[in-house]
Amino acid sequence: MHKRPKYSAPALEKGLDIIEYLSSRDEGENLTSIASGIGKSNGEIFRMLSVLVQRGFVDRLPESDRFLLSDKLFRLGLNRPRKKNLMALAIPAMEEFARECQNACHLAVRAGNEIVVVTRVESPINVGIAVRVGHRLPMAQAPSGRCIAAFSRADEIEAMVSEIRRSEGARKAKEFRSSIEEVRRLGYSLVKDGFSVGVTGVSAPVLDLDSRQCIAAMTSPILHYVHLENADLEKIASRLRHHADAVSRQYSNHMADPGRASDD
Repeated sequence: MHKRPKYSAPALEKGLDIIEYLSSRDEGENLTSIASGIGKSNGEIFRMLSVLVQRGFVDRLPESDRFLLSDKLFRLGLNRPRKKNLMALAIPAMEEFARECQNACHLAVRAGNEIVVVTRVESPINVGIAVRVGHRLPMAQAPSGRCIAAFSRADEIEAMVSEIRRSEGARKAKEFRSSIEEVRRLGYSLVKDGFSVGVTGVSAPVLDLDSRQCIAAMTSPILHYVHLENADLEKIASRLRHHADAVSRQYSNHMADPGRASDD
């Protein structure tokens, strides 16, 4: 038996229902399908949907009657002080890594069962792979997701493994658990063809040193150019880990004493 909520705000609840429904739709939905999806009539949600479009939380696709969730909620989330501080500290380290290793780099955080890219720096050379800000991918499929999972709490890891077992089967769940154990052993994630054929994803954890929990992952997608050897990949991974560790120290120092500048 569900306990009745102490307070009710029907208009707000309808708006949140629309946002939650659209969050799982990639192709866009029309008014009728949205209303049906949340158990309301067209008339009940027409004005609410119009306001969400006006405020920028929902986009109406050009020359179409279909609606898609915008990235405004994501952008608002990045304005939280902890996220802003993390990105501000990470960008110089990512730029230094890009100069050293001639590869692009991005920072990803966990969002439910997915990772989402929150900032990036480009490769200083003409040819390279870059991942756009806002890009999402299931945790188990992304090098950064495996990296974040490897340094999560035990109960969170078990929840991820259980979800993969439910959605993809026991073999995939076993592979995921084995991969994150390897990440913990090495201190970084290295997944060949993790993004696409011909690309290796190298990812290193950014930790909150007080809790020892992973709060983000710095990742570099590396093209398999002709003379790339495993030793080169390991060297790149080592430098990425070096810069991620520096961000971990800076972030933890900043959280402990926000008014003190980091020496790193």
